[in-house]
Amino acid sequence: MQLTYRGIPYQREYPTLDLIPLPEQGQFLGARFNRNHCPGVHRPANPEQLTYRGVNYRR
Repeated sequence: MQLTYRGIPYQREYPTLDLIPLPEQGQFLGARFNRNHCPGVHRPANPEQLTYRGVNYRR
């Protein structure tokens, strides 16, 4: 995508996601939608030691 900032052009390329359609469908407020799965996306794990201003606490 070609963008400009204060007259200076630059390119922006957004990452692509590979979506795998799942056989089941979801429903929200009466509308049906197809569910997809995105492989390779990992959520960060919670750290063992949580600190706030140097004080350790656990959830």
